[in-house]
Amino acid sequence: MKHVLTCRRYDGDFWDYISRNLLHERVCRYLLDARFYGIYAAGHTTLDHAMITTLVERWRPETHTFYLNFEEVTITLQDVAILYGLPVDGLPMMEIDLTLDPADWQTRMVDLLGWAPIDIDREFKGGNKVKVMYLHLLTDLFKVGQYAWGAATLAILYRYLCRASQKGIRVIGGFLPLLQIWIYERILPLRPQRDPDLLVDE
Repeated sequence: MKHVLTCRRYDGDFWDYISRNLLHERVCRYLLDARFYGIYAAGHTTLDHAMITTLVERWRPETHTFYLNFEEVTITLQDVAILYGLPVDGLPMMEIDLTLDPADWQTRMVDLLGWAPIDIDREFKGGNKVKVMYLHLLTDLFKVGQYAWGAATLAILYRYLCRASQKGIRVIGGFLPLLQIWIYERILPLRPQRDPDLLVDE
């Protein structure tokens, strides 16, 4: 690649909100029950686009591994579970009905949220919101933690890595904070050095 990939993120508004407001303890309880609390606890990660691009250049779609000078490595389900606490076993992320038209999605959103945007097409295609096609998985807040969110997250990241490794692609998506934290944990020479002046004496 002769260019640095643009790293797409969809969580900017969330972290902006969190920087100004503490989450209520009931919301934290729901995050714990849903098994999403690890993402919140890890905090915002500033992405290093150049480093991610360098790793993508070494991604091998046929084996789903990074081919480094010293070995082949990859992000595993264990990494997802340890780094972010996302469940890697449980109910599969299925039953997503892609045949619904925008009016049907609006009806479903009103049923679940009591509100729906006028321009459902724009909301459906992305932005920094939950994609509408996954909304039904959040219907029963007590069941949310039973889904294999970690396995789905890793599968989607693999798909984006495969796509970004193709010639001419300039953008990568997926849960890129996972990729970057994994790089810091598994490829130690790439880990940022800590400022000794900021370390607390024990």
